[in-house]
Amino acid sequence: MMMKSLLGHVLAIGLSLFLLSCGHKEQPSDIIAPAPKPMKKKVTQKMDAYAQSSTIAWLGASYVVKTSRQPDTSLPLADDGNGNKYYDNTITLQVLRPDDTQFFSHTYKKSDFSAYVDESFMKHGALTGIVFDRADGGNLYFVASVGSPDKMSDEYVPLTLCISRLGVVSISKNSDLDG
Repeated sequence: MMMKSLLGHVLAIGLSLFLLSCGHKEQPSDIIAPAPKPMKKKVTQKMDAYAQSSTIAWLGASYVVKTSRQPDTSLPLADDGNGNKYYDNTITLQVLRPDDTQFFSHTYKKSDFSAYVDESFMKHGALTGIVFDRADGGNLYFVASVGSPDKMSDEYVPLTLCISRLGVVSISKNSDLDG
């Protein structure tokens, strides 16, 4: 009987130890996660600068038309809608007479076209280009655009800039092109 009692106690102790070892172990409350990586601030981008010069026939003579685009860090930033910021541009337009004297010169900013461009393009867009189109009668015609600074984008507002033989400038929306 004593053996049964001893065996019973040993089994009871063994069962108790087994149950204690299978019990819920307390887990540490610390959560170890990787440190957050600091967000890299995107660098403000610039559209490519360019300079173009072409000789045109106008008013019975050869004139030289020069355009040059430069990013301008003093202007408000433009963005492409994807979080990328760009410096806006200034574009200088010059028309030189056959004797190399200056007939016309002006440096344009996006604000020069504010009456013809909607608020979204004025706020987020950039002055993207001015290129010579044609000489017609007493006028020189240029195509200008205000739009997304991303060179892969085709979002822009096409404008016509007209310079008369007296140097008077007029601007209008260009309905011949889709923006």
